[in-house]
Parts: sequence; structure tokens; C-alpha cells
Amino acid sequence: KQWYQRRVAITAGKCKRDKYDFWGADLTRLSNIGSLKECAGKCDNVDRCVSVTYAPASKYCWLKKRVEGLRGGYNANVQSINIACASGYGDKLNDNDICVLKEYDYEGADIRKLSGVSDIQSCLANCAKEPGCKSVAFVPARKDCWLKYKLYGASPENFEKCKRDKYDFWGADLTRLSNIGSLKECAGKCENVDRCVSVTYAPASKYCWLKKRVEGLRGGYNANVQSINIACASGYGSNLSSQDICVLKNYDYEGADIKKVSGIPNIHSCLQSCTKEPKCKSVAYVPSRKDCWLKYRIYGASPKDKAGVESANLFCFADKNKSQNQDKCVRKKFDFWGADVERFVNVGSLWDCYGKCRGRDNCVSVTYVAAAKHCYTKFKVEGDRPQSKDSCESVNVACLSGI
Repeated sequence: KQWYQRRVAITAGKCKRDKYDFWGADLTRLSNIGSLKECAGKCDNVDRCVSVTYAPASKYCWLKKRVEGLRGGYNANVQSINIACASGYGDKLNDNDICVLKEYDYEGADIRKLSGVSDIQSCLANCAKEPGCKSVAFVPARKDCWLKYKLYGASPENFEKCKRDKYDFWGADLTRLSNIGSLKECAGKCENVDRCVSVTYAPASKYCWLKKRVEGLRGGYNANVQSINIACASGYGSNLSSQDICVLKNYDYEGADIKKVSGIPNIHSCLQSCTKEPKCKSVAYVPSRKDCWLKYRIYGASPKDKAGVESANLFCFADKNKSQNQDKCVRKKFDFWGADVERFVNVGSLWDCYGKCRGRDNCVSVTYVAAAKHCYTKFKVEGDRPQSKDSCESVNVACLSGI
């Protein structure tokens, strides 16, 4: 196989568009950027970024997922450039080109496959025309060209780590697709749909729901579906803090308040306050007032869009960080005695027990008795009186979250 990753190598001549705006198709806006060249350099490390528009007076830099935004047009206050042009992709490549990696696969992060492509140069030319394309994988023997939305593809272990079996990202639907063959195919559909950040898939019906929120409006157990959020599956976690994935901006977990805490500097500190408060599962934070609202329900009572509010729940962070934290957080032969919310019977494992906690008001930890298959959900992080007990194992969401 041969692979190529486009690199920014800006020339001020043919590629820079003075007084021209690549309007729309924004991924994000950056502040305090010193030049168009610096702006374009930021694009290189952002998935699906293929062009930029820069405003010298304000020093704003807009990263774009389409080559000329949604529509290009005159604007005396900005400059624009597309990375495909700036990279010089059309230059003749040869077998010794340092940018072509032989016997190496940028696996995953596929946009689509093109067949009958003659060589890697033609493959790259197709990438330059495809919204969101940043790299390619080419198979000369089959003349297959795979267009990618990440610079180096996405490692398959990310997908398995992030897949949520028997879990539904309910609500926040953009659309429902039919006849989709797998969760991976469903997730692939998300990449080319504006605002799509997660999916839920039903294998039996082959329905695929594309979502505009990381966990839909509310997540919960559903034996018939699988879900995944694209930020996690794409490996964003290596470039962004977990806060970026789990924090919903301009969204309010309204209601289900425990109390308000004032003078909190940021949402991370708000979440830390939540981990110390009995029954707290989520927060809503108002940066302009530095108010932190602690909640006893995972999504509040009436979650909804609301400008100027940020919301997050501990379970999202726990799901993301579970694999790295579970060894230290699972307390073998240990009982979080007391502070019970509810007892469940015939529960198959500690993690099934933990799943019961997610949807229960006030629940922040569990104790599981394997021999009896009993699950005790708790409203305090370590119950009323934590103690050693051979028949039990316990875990709390605050520890798993890593907050």
C-alpha cells in the first residue's frame, strides 16, 4: 500500500485569496492568531479541516470543513486559503517521496472508497476535491483509494474502546437511516453530516440514528441497540481533554437541582464540587455569573438548549476514562455500606450493577455481591460506612470519571 498525508506548505502566490471569504462550513473559530500562515497551520491538526479564513484586524481564524466553505464571496476584511492548494498536492510524486509511506495503513476514519483510481497522485487529487478529506490510503493492486477525514486515519482500538453495547443515545436525532449493515457503517455516515457527533444503531432492524449531541438528550440501557460518539471513536481524546467531549455548551440540564454553588471559576471546578456532594450526578454551569448548579439526575429534569450555559455529567467522563481508571477504582472485597438508593436482584456483574446506577436519581456508587447477584445503588460516594467485606466489590462514578 501507499499512503500520503497532505502538509501545509503555503506559498503567498496562487493559493492565498485576499479579500475573499470561505463563508460557512465552520469547524471552530480561534482567537489571537497572528497571520494567515499561522491560521492555516492550525488546520493541520484538526480533523476534517481543509481550508481557513482569516481576519487580520480581529486576528480571528475560522477552520473549515469544505474547500471554499459553503459559499465563497468578496469580503474586504478577510483572507482565505485551502490546504489542498497550499500543500501542492498536484506536484509529481515519485516512489521515494518522503510523504508516501509504503507498507503502512492509515486505517479507519474513512469518508468513502473510490475504485479504479490509477495511482496515489490521482487518489490525492480526489482527496483535495472531497469535503473533509485530509489523507488517503491507496491499494495499487486493486486500484482502491480510501479518502480519510483524519491525518493518520483512526486506530481500530479506538472504535472498540468507545463502542457502547446495549446503550441508547436517546433523542437529539438529526435523521434516521435504513439498511445500514453495522455500527461502524452507521458511524461512517455521521462524518459527512453537519452537526453529527454520535450515533445509535439497531442491528436487528438495521436502523442508524445520527445525533447532534454526544449522548443524545439522555443515555440509557437498551438491549437492542449500540451507540458510539464520533469524538471518542475518532481519537479526539488524544488531542482534546475529556472535558471537550463531555461538556455541552449552550445547553442546560435544567431542574433536578441539589444546590447552587457560587464563585466557581470554570466547569471543571464545578464538576469537582459535584464529586464531593452526595447524590450529585451532573452539573449546569453559567460562566458569566460563575454559578455552578449541582444535579441529582444525569441530565437534569428538563434538558434543553440555552445560550450561556454549559452542562456535563460525571457518567460521560467515567465512560471515556473507565478503561484507564477501573483497576484503581474497583474496590475488591469492599462494601460501600449504607446510603442505599435501591437494591436489585439477579444482576450479572459489577458493571451491570453500575449500569443500574446511571439511570437512578441520586445514585453515585454501587456495591455488588457476586454470589447472590445482588446490586446495591448508593447516594454517597462510599456509602455511609465503607468497610472490608469478602463477598462484595464496589465502585463509584467520581473515581471512574477522573475528575
